[in-house]
Amino acid sequence: MTISKLKKAIQEKRLTIKNEPTVLFWHRLNYQLISIEQKGTKTFILVDDEYGDTKTNAELILLNLLIYEYQDYLEASDYLIWCKEKGLSVESTEARAHYSNLREKEHFLSEFLEDLTPVSPLEWQLNSGEAQALRENNY
Repeated sequence: MTISKLKKAIQEKRLTIKNEPTVLFWHRLNYQLISIEQKGTKTFILVDDEYGDTKTNAELILLNLLIYEYQDYLEASDYLIWCKEKGLSVESTEARAHYSNLREKEHFLSEFLEDLTPVSPLEWQLNSGEAQALRENNY
């Protein structure tokens, strides 16, 4: 069910999502830079990639990670809480830049992410159900 909705969103909203080269600082923390293009507008967002899923460059997997990152940002009431929940140092200039980038891109992201539900985080962690289907089929 979630997979079909993610597929539909990519098609209907004409999204192109790709894995991009990431600076070493973020790569060591399991973050990966992805690009999202819609209607000629391209932006870049770091996503938490704890399990190395971005290596597949599969758009549905990247979209799912993007939704997680966006939801984490929305659920944190401020920068300090966001850092704590993400396990990042509040003094880190890189973390502040990432948070600021999410804040700056919030409107752009909300246009195509607000109505989408990601695969269950528990399924993602356990590699079961829809998460397993996404990974096995390189969606």
